[in-house]
Amino acid sequence: MPDRVIAATALALGLPLVTRDGKIRAANIQTIW
Repeated sequence: MPDRVIAATALALGLPLVTRDGKIRAANIQTIW
């Protein structure tokens, strides 16, 4: 659950997320890794 909140916050703010989580990277969220 916390990962979803972090991902949703990054998406809402239009910010990239630093992660190597495959599920988050597969979603429509800009990531840096």
